[in-house]
Amino acid sequence: MKEYINWIQDRIDRKIRYIKELESTTGLTYTEGEYRDRELSQERSELSILTQCKDKIIEIESLKFPSEIDIDEFLEEYEMRGETEDGRDASYVPTDEEKVLIKDAIISFLSDKI
Repeated sequence: MKEYINWIQDRIDRKIRYIKELESTTGLTYTEGEYRDRELSQERSELSILTQCKDKIIEIESLKFPSEIDIDEFLEEYEMRGETEDGRDASYVPTDEEKVLIKDAIISFLSDKI
């Protein structure tokens, strides 16, 4: 992901340089959220999209997803707790086979989020 962030940052830097060049050659400046020149406006929009993409990638990269070891440790002592239909407390400790299925479900869920 670091390479992708660097690639986007390079595109952002180039876009900023190009916008400054356009502003200096056309004499237009950013006023009240819109550019009078269509090309300049388009470049500013693309810069905004690139910046948002970079920010989202950094946000995703900063999330700490549990490792398989973390999941194994969690499942080692995992106990389902709840109530029976008549309101009595109940609990259940999954079998080793069930823990494998639970772990697979957790990993699949997290991989879809990345």
